[in-house]
Amino acid sequence: MRLLTHNMLASNVKGVVKGYPLRLEAEAVAERPVDLNPDFLRHIFSRLDWPALVAAARSLPADHAGAGAALPDEADPSMLDSDDFLRHFHHALLELHVEEGALVCPETGRRFPINKGIPNMLLNEDEPPQCLICYLTQNESVRPTELANLDAAEKKYVEEEVRDAGFHLNLETPCEDDLVLSGLSSECGRQALGRIDRLKPLTEWVATLHGIGR
Repeated sequence: MRLLTHNMLASNVKGVVKGYPLRLEAEAVAERPVDLNPDFLRHIFSRLDWPALVAAARSLPADHAGAGAALPDEADPSMLDSDDFLRHFHHALLELHVEEGALVCPETGRRFPINKGIPNMLLNEDEPPQCLICYLTQNESVRPTELANLDAAEKKYVEEEVRDAGFHLNLETPCEDDLVLSGLSSECGRQALGRIDRLKPLTEWVATLHGIGR
């Protein structure tokens, strides 16, 4: 799991108000060099929670402590013109892979294990899942997207992907409250969409839910 993936994950336990950022407890970290892409870094910078990235990098074991120490406490877009900043940013975000450890919900202390680089965000049978809307809106890096134009096949795909990742999402049945994104052609669905000003693009959050890109 790269720190990029960690930056987009939040606790999916039902009822959690502050489930982001997850505390990272890394036990084993691998370094895998990849080519530096300045354009990608400039693009992703605005989508990241910088303090969460810094905290995660500084929580790594001692043999990787330099990654966190090289990152400034605060960052702004002007720093993206610095080659040194880009190099340190790239290294922390994309080259360090947490192989073993855990992610910890800041509110409940619920631990989500990381095994062989894969964070397991699935809940136990006795733990009701949080709805996807709550999950997405907890992470301030999410961006607007349009779900209302999905066709039937796409809706089915999205619902299955989300369910497999341990969340609840219903794109057809109207909801009584605003915790479920449902009935997108209904007034309920339109109101729900209107109140959610930050949703990840479809492909991004489906990938994030399954830890793709680590």
